Amino acid sequence: MAVIQDIPGHFTTYSTFTDAFNTMDGFIYGYHKTLAPIDTAAAGDVNKDNVIDIMDALTIQTQLRYQ
Repeated sequence: MAVIQDIPGHFTTYSTFTDAFNTMDGFIYGYHKTLAPIDTAAAGDVNKDNVIDIMDALTIQTQLRYQ
C-alpha cells in the first residue's frame, strides 16, 4: 500500500508499507500499523513546483494581500 501525504504549501511525500492484514480461520484481520517513518513534508512550496524559491514568497504575498 502507498501513503501519499499532500499538504497544501508543502512538498508531497510518498511512503509504502506492507503486511496490513492477515487471514486466520478464513477471516481477514487488519493489523494496527504505525505509518512511521513517513518523511516530514517540508514547508514552503506553495505553488507546487517542487522548488522553494522567490516565486513561493511572491505567491504568499499576493494571497495575503487579497485576504
